[in-house]
Amino acid sequence: MRVLHLVKTTEGATWALRQMRELVVLNIDVHVVLPSYSGKASMYKKTGVKVHTLDTDLSFKSGWNLLFRLIAFRNLLKEIKPDLVHSHFVSTTLFMRLAMRGICIPRIFQVPGPLHLEHFFFRNLELMVSDRNDYWIASCEWTKKKYQSLLVNKNRTFLSYYGTDVDTFVSESREYLFIELGIQENAKIIGMVAYMYPPKYYLGQKRGLKGHEDLIDAVSIVLEQHHNIKLVFVGGAWAGATRYERRVIEYGKKKL
Repeated sequence: MRVLHLVKTTEGATWALRQMRELVVLNIDVHVVLPSYSGKASMYKKTGVKVHTLDTDLSFKSGWNLLFRLIAFRNLLKEIKPDLVHSHFVSTTLFMRLAMRGICIPRIFQVPGPLHLEHFFFRNLELMVSDRNDYWIASCEWTKKKYQSLLVNKNRTFLSYYGTDVDTFVSESREYLFIELGIQENAKIIGMVAYMYPPKYYLGQKRGLKGHEDLIDAVSIVLEQHHNIKLVFVGGAWAGATRYERRVIEYGKKKL
């Protein structure tokens, strides 16, 4: 079986990389379309995934050459001849469906999060461009139930939780973080491991996508009764969002 994956970044989406690695182990002929050969592209190659380069991110800033990219993708389909096309983002899914009009190859959208489903315009746009060749893999129960409430054919929706490599989180010493940050050993650490994504203002968001500000608020409440607590954020600005990162830091100083 030959599967073509669509990933819009070479910096993040390690969950997609891990998934493809396991598919290669299962003797699936795995191909991926990435925007460039930079970043984690070499890691895909090392796992046995065949890498192709094309920007499949459907966005306002890249709309000027959309027609060229749609044609290039259709030519890539003719070259690879996949049995299945697997998209990992909303924007790459919209691109995939536009490019594959009239092509009867099964298409999967593995839904990484429910954000677009929470907003009428983007939810309906995503469904409007789908057809009988489309299937959905939800990554949580809520997403699966939401699609089942929207789709006539409930059998086109599946559920699969993302996995991770737990061995990468094993450390010989549990004290290194206390030592590195100068935290007393009897303190309790509350942590978040996530990049800082700025608010999507066009969705009406006033806070970042990962909820750093919400966790700061929550810890400020906990501190009213438990004083020996430290909040640690692991992960900085995503895609150059340093201005938002500074805003989160200043908010943390103000509240905590």
